[in-house]
Amino acid sequence: MSSSLSKVFGISVFYLAYQLENDGEKLYDFVRRINDYYEVNSATFKFVISRSDKTFFKNSLTLQKELGEIVVKEQGLKKIKGLGGLPVGSSGRVLLLLSGGIDSPVAAYQLMKRGLEVIYLHFYHQKEDQKKIFDLSEKLSPYNNFSNQVYLVDTQPLFTEISHISQAKYRLIILKRMFIRCACFLAEKLAIAALATGDALAQVASQTIESLSVISQ
Repeated sequence: MSSSLSKVFGISVFYLAYQLENDGEKLYDFVRRINDYYEVNSATFKFVISRSDKTFFKNSLTLQKELGEIVVKEQGLKKIKGLGGLPVGSSGRVLLLLSGGIDSPVAAYQLMKRGLEVIYLHFYHQKEDQKKIFDLSEKLSPYNNFSNQVYLVDTQPLFTEISHISQAKYRLIILKRMFIRCACFLAEKLAIAALATGDALAQVASQTIESLSVISQ
């Protein structure tokens, strides 16, 4: 349970709870073995009792004192840090161009943290590339509310279309523009309002402000 909840965006902190029978001795026994369930790392501790069943054999104040005496040493409820952020899907959906490098998976994670369900689009040159993309999306799936939608596009027809362009620097920019146009077409079909990429500003020549502006037109 903890390992699953720790991968859910929108949860900042959570605590473990245990259900016991309505039996005082079993409650005392549980508290005696509390180290089996919770990590003890607090300088101070306290029990806060709230009884929904007012016929329980002792009142809340008495139980708090008795359970505290049983623990004796400092005890604390184990606090498990969550991922924070917003629940995936609460901000809508986004179509991410997943390249297979490190930047686009990082972008996917950050988008998920802001509450977006991420749908993937990958342009492949060789079929061998597909396995890497599926592996990446599978690893990201637990953070994406276990959604794992991947769309694949063969780039060979696109390469054929731009093969007549002699200057390589223009071919790359035009190819990326074609990627964006394909992505826009798919996003419209899927009723997705936003596109995302893993572009890192000025990392390479095609990721300058000017290049990104032309690509996105």
